[in-house]
Amino acid sequence: MGVASLAPAVDQHIVPEAAPMTGECSGWAASGVQGSDNARWVELVSGRDRFGRHRGSAGSLMLNYGGYYAGSLWAYFGVENRDLFDGSAPWLDQALVDVARFICRGTYLRNLTTDLPSYKPGEIIKRSVVVENLGPKAVECTVRFAVCADGDRTKPAAHAQVSVTVEPGASTTVESPCRPVELDSDVYEILADLIIDGKPVDRMRRSKPCGTRKNAGLPPPAQLYTSRWNRVARRAGLRLARTRSLPPDSAGWWAAPPIPIHATRAGVSPSWNARASSSRATCWPRSAGN
Repeated sequence: MGVASLAPAVDQHIVPEAAPMTGECSGWAASGVQGSDNARWVELVSGRDRFGRHRGSAGSLMLNYGGYYAGSLWAYFGVENRDLFDGSAPWLDQALVDVARFICRGTYLRNLTTDLPSYKPGEIIKRSVVVENLGPKAVECTVRFAVCADGDRTKPAAHAQVSVTVEPGASTTVESPCRPVELDSDVYEILADLIIDGKPVDRMRRSKPCGTRKNAGLPPPAQLYTSRWNRVARRAGLRLARTRSLPPDSAGWWAAPPIPIHATRAGVSPSWNARASSSRATCWPRSAGN
């Protein structure tokens, strides 16, 4: 099934929310290789199928802060069968301007992390993020941290705001320890927003397991993004059980290595032969017929 509409991606402040642009789209996925802590990938425009499900990135940013391309910022779009900036979708025209302003400013977040891979209830979370400034002048900005239950941001907790000044061509690590309140979730979502002149301009997120009596110290349950495995399993008489793996990172990819799946049949022992990879890596087809 192909891409039936384009919409602003979630968890980013560069392209504002807008009504999706409908119409068949085909082309290349706007993906990229980040290397070993060399770059941060940001999805800007999402492709969706006719049911509204995510089919991949149609427009993205690659923020290079290490490796051969350090200091360069790339914006790229993969749609080939139509002009995204012909005026038919005003939000895309404005998005091009906003992306250019973001690149010219050259200030963004990277390396949002915590000191531990998982936490027990009530344990102090030491969160930190790096503010990178590739622009020509010093930037006064604020980093706003929050913690919330994974998938539910209606009750964020552990708010904190840290103001910093980042000199041109420099980077600053911003830290903010917190002890979050009890959340009805096995997963904490760590959010960091970069605010300049009172306006949020960038966002990063991380998910961290939080042990409970039921599931102390285990990673959170992972579910497949695509229904293809479910269809294949039904035809084979199999049932795909939920497994446990690390949650998606800020770029939206499942963590490597591939996630093993329990495939069980009545009277047959579980098999570990089946493996699933992220549907986001290959989800955007060349044409609607793929």
